[in-house]
Amino acid sequence: MRTYVAKGEEAEALKVGANWFVVDATNVVLGRLASKVAPKRVRETKPEWMVREAVLGMLPKNKLRARRAKKLRVYRDAAGLARHVGQKPQAVSL
Repeated sequence: MRTYVAKGEEAEALKVGANWFVVDATNVVLGRLASKVAPKRVRETKPEWMVREAVLGMLPKNKLRARRAKKLRVYRDAAGLARHVGQKPQAVSL
């Protein structure tokens, strides 16, 4: 069996480690906190994934979760929603 040993710059990066952050969540709405804490890259590249994961995280963890997840559609803009014009979607104000 072989064992991998990091060397050089990779070993130094492991010693230093990534930056750690502490977020004070007192008197803050959870959803707003999560959106601010999320990596800037994820917010810019996959905002629909962030929304989907937030909604799925709030669903009960049971047999129906997978069925409900299949029915959830999240689109970045109106172009993705255009394919569902035949179903006559209605806007919901929150």
